[in-house]
Amino acid sequence: NMRDVRCFITAGEDDDFAVSTQHRFACAEAFATVLAGAGVPVEWRPFPGVAHFPTPEMEAASQEFLARP
Repeated sequence: NMRDVRCFITAGEDDDFAVSTQHRFACAEAFATVLAGAGVPVEWRPFPGVAHFPTPEMEAASQEFLARP
């Protein structure tokens, strides 16, 4: 049951990598919205000024999320 799984979704606001007909940022944001609407505990974290590649800030945020009980 996905309502028992915490989700952490990130994307750079400048990520224009195309996924189908949408940019990755829009897809990630929409996915987070759908999960939250379905009652899944989701944390959505956009990163301003970041393109398609992960940054140290993204990695640190991910590690912080995973370290939480």
